[in-house]
Amino acid sequence: MAAFSTPGAGAMLTVRCDPAAGRISFLRAGAGQGSMTLRTTYGAVSWPATAATTGTLAIRAASDATLDQIAYSRGRFAVEVQGLETLIVPAWAEVGRVIEDCRR
Repeated sequence: MAAFSTPGAGAMLTVRCDPAAGRISFLRAGAGQGSMTLRTTYGAVSWPATAATTGTLAIRAASDATLDQIAYSRGRFAVEVQGLETLIVPAWAEVGRVIEDCRR
């Protein structure tokens, strides 16, 4: 799991692997609407998202090619959900590790 937060607040974005299902979830804190758009240096992709208890959730197969684009994005990537502020997230090694570990 990789979690991104601001000082004094909880996680704004959590990236988690479900190894049994071979899926990776992106949980954006806050009640947003519609899809989750991820922007990297390679472009943008929109994923279907649903409301979860603690935020807005998008789940993808660990083999999704967009995950590689996130891991190899130059410096950062953005997470957009309608009704919520855009998050600019560093493309740290932790995200790549979650993706890689989930593909084993």
